[in-house]
Amino acid sequence: MEKEYQILEQHIIEKFKKEGKFNHKGEVFEVEHVGKTRTMGAGEPKTAIYLQGVNGTKKVEVKIALTLRGENDFIGAALKPDTAEALFGTNWKEIIKAATDAVQEKMKAEKLIYTEKVHKTPSNSILLGWEVEVTDKNRPIRTDFPLTEQEVRDVIYKGINLPENLKNAHVHGTEIANSGIANYALETTKAELKTVADIMGKLEDIDTMELPKAHITFKPNFYRTKLKKYDGKKYLAAAIKWSFEDETFTPEFDFDDIFQINHGQYLTDLLAILKSLPTHNPLEMDPALLVKTVGK
Repeated sequence: MEKEYQILEQHIIEKFKKEGKFNHKGEVFEVEHVGKTRTMGAGEPKTAIYLQGVNGTKKVEVKIALTLRGENDFIGAALKPDTAEALFGTNWKEIIKAATDAVQEKMKAEKLIYTEKVHKTPSNSILLGWEVEVTDKNRPIRTDFPLTEQEVRDVIYKGINLPENLKNAHVHGTEIANSGIANYALETTKAELKTVADIMGKLEDIDTMELPKAHITFKPNFYRTKLKKYDGKKYLAAAIKWSFEDETFTPEFDFDDIFQINHGQYLTDLLAILKSLPTHNPLEMDPALLVKTVGK
């Protein structure tokens, strides 16, 4: 999909270069600049394609946030610090913390250790915590954005709170102020775009477009005891500190240390507990060891 996305980007850029002009709100502008935005350092601007047109003394900027139709259901999948900052802006921790606080009770009610397979969760799985995503998928643990509708437009889709290196992206090696802050959204495929008019006709003004239905969702992240592996290097919005008290597995929920890596100290503590037991696999354990982890 990444290659298809890059092909789509280049296809759009080449259309503007070839035709050399475009109609914007009833006025015809000559293409002065068009290109892919790039940044110095980590992260991505909201704008994928920057277009500047000129009509006499008048100039217009069209800054396109591009999505390949059918690419995926995620605005942001398996967020980590740099992608969270690119998505939510510099106060990303506060936004994720507010969302996590809203679902704490749901997390506490979840099943934490699986002796047998349940839906897509294999047997012998121990929960380490939850990754955070922004998606239109209906996951069991989700919440609406802790933002107003205008804040969703400004922060999530435009990117007004992005760090300076993402706001002021480079086009053809030249830094352009606020070029990374998008003002139009475009969800499409290459096949749909035969001309510049097709492109301009499909642009949606971020200030007025119908917002896609999306949530902040939380995906469980497990340690698989039989395989002796965890679900990849992921950052957790909420984590579980495991201890072994009164001969039972005892969970302590950590909702404060946002984006702790799942293979950090808490996993080390869990592995030490498992090493002290006759078996590592919950399926083979005395059920009395798991009484505090049943959940719903």
